[in-house]
Amino acid sequence: MTTLSGDFITRVFEGSYGHAKDWMHVMKTAAEAAGHTAKQTFDLAGLMSSGSSSA
Repeated sequence: MTTLSGDFITRVFEGSYGHAKDWMHVMKTAAEAAGHTAKQTFDLAGLMSSGSSSA
């Protein structure tokens, strides 16, 4: 079993996988609106990840 700690937000997007870049931007904007910084993001399949931090 794995334990995750931290703050997490999720959303469900509908459409072509080609729009994933746009959805990543939407999620980072949502995190900032909630007063957080998106330090790491993953898609459901874990294929697209961003380890960059906007500090």
